Amino acid sequence: MNAPARVLNLLHAARPEDVAPVLSLLSDAELAAGLACEHCDPELSTVPPDRDALRHALLSPRRETEPVLDKPGATQDAVRLAARAPYEVLLHGGITPYGRPRAELNRRLSAALATALGSDPWRWYGVLRLVDTWPRSLTDLLDQAAGWASESEMPAGVMRFRLPGQLFLPGVLLALAPPDVVTDVLIHTEPRSEGMLQGLLKHAPYHPAYLEYAFGPEGSDFARRSLCSNGDKPVAVAHELLDRDLGPEITQDIAIAHDDLALRLRVYRSLDASADPWKTSRLGQSTPEQVHAVLAEAETAEELYWLLTVLGRKATSAPFRMIAYRRLAELAGPEPVWSLELAAAGGLELLVHPAVRESMAGGGVAPLIAAAEAVNPPGPPPTPPQDSLTEWPVEDAVRGRLDGRLDRWRALLGSSDEEAAAVLGLAQWATGQSVRPAGREREDLSQSTKTTPPTAENTAAEYTAEEDAT
Repeated sequence: MNAPARVLNLLHAARPEDVAPVLSLLSDAELAAGLACEHCDPELSTVPPDRDALRHALLSPRRETEPVLDKPGATQDAVRLAARAPYEVLLHGGITPYGRPRAELNRRLSAALATALGSDPWRWYGVLRLVDTWPRSLTDLLDQAAGWASESEMPAGVMRFRLPGQLFLPGVLLALAPPDVVTDVLIHTEPRSEGMLQGLLKHAPYHPAYLEYAFGPEGSDFARRSLCSNGDKPVAVAHELLDRDLGPEITQDIAIAHDDLALRLRVYRSLDASADPWKTSRLGQSTPEQVHAVLAEAETAEELYWLLTVLGRKATSAPFRMIAYRRLAELAGPEPVWSLELAAAGGLELLVHPAVRESMAGGGVAPLIAAAEAVNPPGPPPTPPQDSLTEWPVEDAVRGRLDGRLDRWRALLGSSDEEAAAVLGLAQWATGQSVRPAGREREDLSQSTKTTPPTAENTAAEYTAEEDAT
């Protein structure tokens, strides 16, 4: 992604008063290059390359979230707007279009919850039970909850059934609770409503306290299975769960919940033949992109041979299989390829790939190499969704690093255009960088600051007291 496109996307996370000044930093050529970039916000790309039109497109939706906490009948909308819903558009680099006002709403809501409910688990439980059907404003609900003298004063509430693709609103609220409150709320909830507990552990944004509770002394088999069935938890947590002593049924729940081939292979390895590892691990549900990525990451001939043996023809189409065959032949010679292909074909010559037959006839690897070179490899698998639906890392980085700092916005315009440069890292990296002159008349896109582009090692720039004060 080029630097102008990155700046245009980041303006979704800028404060309103910064949008026009930052747009004025872009030259006409930079503006055109940014809008033409494939990673630029598609909605901005349809706007004429005019700064006033772009400013209007960036700012016009922002007022929607302002009154929502106090608006009658908008309780459910307020909670949805405060979360990064998985069905919403996420731009390259983790930017949510119009995410700045929603991030600010998230902060306001979190503060309001902490003030009204404190650390009382029964108050939190009461609000979670009422949020789905509360007819008045969210502020009114929190005011009422703050005035409850005991749990018996709570009005009756009904939890709505969660449809696929919908947010579980009680879970969004609980994810905004102070960390030391979440476990107490779960302990308070289980004996009162298993439906609410299952909704929180299975359908809600993941919270680290869920794992601590489910596998702690207060957890139950019901809680553990609900958590393992949650597809919104980070894949790293799913891998951690496989390190525990889980039965085949719960292990299968983990494989079903996550569309991750590396995880499914771990499930396959963990099961014995009596548990039907192929069916339990759902290896057959893997996409060609996932299979190709896993095969390409295999470091040894032994690992590659094992993967091809396990995945076989059920998960690897013939063209993509040839790419892996070439690597295996280059690592260990053509014989392992012959063995794999013959075993997969069941010994029937007609099912053996022509390149493999030619290699067997001549004893060389050249036919395998030629067949692999003729294949267009699949692209990378889709990026998994963000780990948290209630955190706004890019928007918060812009708020803390770039607000009111045109010099740092200019630095971004001079940053590396390399695809690997993470937007979040660049927002942090811009602090303290030298900047070049900016203006509409500057047409030379080759001019830039000669600084080291951010990498995974140097993008985690630390805040200092002086920086935070700015």
